[in-house]
Amino acid sequence: MEPPLNRRWFEAAASHVDAGVVIHAPDTAILYANARAVDLLGMTREHLTGMLAVDPDLRLLDPAGGELPVQDYPVVRAIQGGGDVVDQLVGTLRPGTVEPIWARVSALLYPNVEALEAVVVTFVDVTALRRAEEDRRRAEAVALEAAHLESLALLAGGVAHDFNNLLASILGASELAKRRAGADLLPLLDLIGVGAQRAGELTRQLMAYASGGQVVRELVDPPSLVGELAKIAHASYGVDVELTRDLQPCAPLLVDATQLRQVVLNLLINAGQALGAGPGQVTVRCRQRADAAGTQVLIEVQDDGPGMDADTQRRIFEPFFTTKPTGTGLGLAAVQGFVRAFGGRVELESALGQGTTFRLVLPAESGLQLPGEVPAPVKPALRKAVVVDDDPVLRRLLGEVLESAGVQVTSLARGAELLATLRRELPEVLILDLVLPDASGVALLQAVRAEWPQLPVLVCSGYATPDDVQDLRPGEPTRYLSKPFTRQQLRAALGKLVTADAIG
Repeated sequence: MEPPLNRRWFEAAASHVDAGVVIHAPDTAILYANARAVDLLGMTREHLTGMLAVDPDLRLLDPAGGELPVQDYPVVRAIQGGGDVVDQLVGTLRPGTVEPIWARVSALLYPNVEALEAVVVTFVDVTALRRAEEDRRRAEAVALEAAHLESLALLAGGVAHDFNNLLASILGASELAKRRAGADLLPLLDLIGVGAQRAGELTRQLMAYASGGQVVRELVDPPSLVGELAKIAHASYGVDVELTRDLQPCAPLLVDATQLRQVVLNLLINAGQALGAGPGQVTVRCRQRADAAGTQVLIEVQDDGPGMDADTQRRIFEPFFTTKPTGTGLGLAAVQGFVRAFGGRVELESALGQGTTFRLVLPAESGLQLPGEVPAPVKPALRKAVVVDDDPVLRRLLGEVLESAGVQVTSLARGAELLATLRRELPEVLILDLVLPDASGVALLQAVRAEWPQLPVLVCSGYATPDDVQDLRPGEPTRYLSKPFTRQQLRAALGKLVTADAIG
């Protein structure tokens, strides 16, 4: 039989271990605790010595908070097992903390002897490891959610692109037919046109979710825009709904003003609807803040309605998800798409019974000033136009619309033919589809700008991302028109580029 373990040597070794070490006698009484164990347990060594593992003041290895049967305590199980090693994730050790701790319990036997001499318990504080694991799991969840949303965005964008081209053909054909049809057919053609426009609104919301939609950036004064929309939204509220405005001066935003209006109005109307038929409060705020990321404009819409549960908050920005009986589920998806397109984010705060706050955080243009009124430049009359679109129906429709107004039209199906055509005879305006099968519309626009910087260009597309229209900067003779569009919208867009009387 080997001599007993030298206690002094053992204590010297245990004092250098970064883990709690506790030795129990066969009756589970504590014989020894090293300094790390004393620290983790929050007790003095004198207090610990002699305590039993099942002492309610100790609860050393009871994750159930002292509710386990005595025979299920790891120390007792180790004694009864005669040498089994038990790994146990235990509850709080140090008083006032909530982090779990891993403990390893093993029985220590003298060699060649059947009698159990002691039970050694080692435990380590794995707070940092557990937090790192939780962070990793959260990051994985965020990545999975991002991938999920990205796949939905790709699907939405692809559907919107093809559908918009079809709608543009339907809308254009119906408008041409109205100019030639008899009075008995006009109401039916009007219905076709209205249906195509409404369908176009839905696809624009899809594209806003997918990529931020189509953008034409201009400087916007946030408090003025929000204040104007608050008046409109307030008219739709119930008589018992109070609207409070807190609109502070802010730096301007360089955004698509039309989309921003749709986004803010959507949030304001949603807030009023969240209150139902009862009384309530809606608060809209506009303020500015600066941090390490730069100057930001915050637009908040808050209601004191019923709030949302966690599952609703998780899905609230998904396309087609709605809590309204007649909703499309595209409104908030479009909000998120718009904000992402301009480098911002949407923050949501909600809890059941505590209302909901949506917060738009958008980068401000603190170095720019809002433009004043300037006289419109004199524009030449429109006599010649070049149309580039791979859709033969749209080429024909655009050609008929322009030619009916006396405009000579050159229609191209391929982007590769564009530069040579422009070099032969420069038109007053170029109508360019951004998505072409044989060439990049963006690259063509850049090539046109390099050679003819002042040529008016009307960019049209059934689907384009903010990156696609990055060259549409304020002051350049370029406008964006999303498909489908009406004859009046085409006329207005061309009028801003060339002359208000471009087409009849």
